Amino acid sequence: MHLPPVVVPVVTPVPLDPIALIVYAAVFVAAAIAVSRKASIGTCALLVCAPFAFYRDVGSTTITLEKVVVVATLLGLSTYIGAFGRLGARAIRPLLLVAACAIGATALSATQALHLGPSVREIFKGVEYLTVFAAAYCALRIDPDVTLVERTFAGVVIAVCALALVQELFGAPSGLHFASIDVPRIAGPLEGPNQLGAFLELSIPVLAALIAQRRTFLLSLALGAAVAAEILTFSRAGILFAFVGLAVVVTFCAHRRALVAPVAIGASIGLAVTGAWASVAHSFGVFRLFDWSSNYAGGVGNRGVLWHAALLLWREHPLLGIGAGNFELELPLAGVHGVRTEANSWYLQALVEGGIPSLLTTLALASMPIVLFARRLRSSPLALGACVAGAAFALHGIVDDLMFFTKVGAWWWLVLAIAAAACTDTPHPDMVTTP
Repeated sequence: MHLPPVVVPVVTPVPLDPIALIVYAAVFVAAAIAVSRKASIGTCALLVCAPFAFYRDVGSTTITLEKVVVVATLLGLSTYIGAFGRLGARAIRPLLLVAACAIGATALSATQALHLGPSVREIFKGVEYLTVFAAAYCALRIDPDVTLVERTFAGVVIAVCALALVQELFGAPSGLHFASIDVPRIAGPLEGPNQLGAFLELSIPVLAALIAQRRTFLLSLALGAAVAAEILTFSRAGILFAFVGLAVVVTFCAHRRALVAPVAIGASIGLAVTGAWASVAHSFGVFRLFDWSSNYAGGVGNRGVLWHAALLLWREHPLLGIGAGNFELELPLAGVHGVRTEANSWYLQALVEGGIPSLLTTLALASMPIVLFARRLRSSPLALGACVAGAAFALHGIVDDLMFFTKVGAWWWLVLAIAAAACTDTPHPDMVTTP
């Protein structure tokens, strides 16, 4: 049976049904009990649920496994004395303050919104991200089983990459069009190839830092799969910043030879598949990272058009913006019709929707990985990985608003939470802190 290389998914709301309700209830009960017995399971459960949403719609909101698990984790953590007092640690105060200010800026922008519903959604999204960080951080601080979290992190990356690589055979959600050939751009369980590129861009530096400190087969497999999948997303910014991040990690690691095999094997697989598609398409344009002679199959808008529209709309409300979540709805006012998407820039999205306060808090938030972990680069592999991954993500934010997508945004917050918990105060004897 012939399967097309690109199968554009049809996105339709899925209402909450009895089976989904049973699944949510079972996950909630299991997670709450497990966390009450071993707190670090909460961090692991959040890692597992981040890329696998299991969306169900209830009215104007959406229930996901991540939301269910974060509430269950908080309930389980409440059984520990002083569980949430750990959020008062000096090391994470700057992040909590900036996150609170970002939520406040989002709420302030709602006063300008023509469409209040999307603004409320964005406010709750900010609260959700902060809650995910708090739950994952406190769980790992109570029970600092970093080895379990590392293994879960690697396992999730492997699962995401496996589901993405399978799309080379069964069809990807978007692609590159060369003559009469569509070359697939894999996405796995993420919303699109750019989102998967960002997910892997966050994961690759963390995995590399951990392998350089202590190589295991699971971590090496995860890194190799991530490198191969990153190449096959054809996400230009994702590929660029993932490999720049990998290079930065290498410069700080003493045992860098451990990275050669997984990176080389992963890159060889990715390039070999790319070469196969180049042969089918009779075009080496597939290999051109910054100059593709191709159109995006199933794309949504052009960055030049979206950025121009963002600036036009911002000029109408320069102080507080047009309201969080309103950009995609007000594109026709800027002369852009038939397109409904974000601004393809984290910073322009913040500026147009929230004005100056939102832009400033977004810039501060993007710099948090460097602020939190820059002094621990040589003493903690998790700090090194999170710092480099965060810097890469911040640079990628110039050309994509990845925080708009909950699966990627939650993964960013989880990477920060794990690294912050591992670096806060006196480490537990089982924690990995020295290369």
